[in-house]
Amino acid sequence: MNFLSEHLVRSGSRFSIGLMVICTLGIHGCQQTSADLADVCGVVTFNGIPFAADVLFEPLDEKQQRSGRPSSASTDARGRFRMNFTPEEDGALIGLHRVTVKIMRPATQHGTDTATHAWSQLKTVRLLRQVRSGNNEFVFALSR
Repeated sequence: MNFLSEHLVRSGSRFSIGLMVICTLGIHGCQQTSADLADVCGVVTFNGIPFAADVLFEPLDEKQQRSGRPSSASTDARGRFRMNFTPEEDGALIGLHRVTVKIMRPATQHGTDTATHAWSQLKTVRLLRQVRSGNNEFVFALSR
């Protein structure tokens, strides 16, 4: 037992013991660990051309119901993406996912500055994919 836990137990205070339990849970449980994540990257093409897209991986349970934090990404100019679990962590939870790929195109902006980027949705596709431990690379070759 460390100094803090010895002090809290000796004090006999319910508040102190409750605080110790909350601190222990905050350190050891109730958090998603990196061990549950796998690296997920890939490319999106539309009619054979790398395309701007938003990609969402939603983890599913055995009944194919949402279960857990989703991961998301946007493609770069080459159609490549790398999934983000949080702003600090890349990847997606290991297991079955509902994947949503939204193909985006520049919206027509009459009389506005062309440097301003406005996007509209061209097509949305939903698929099931399995994320396995380690590195996962997916190619989403979509067409009209």
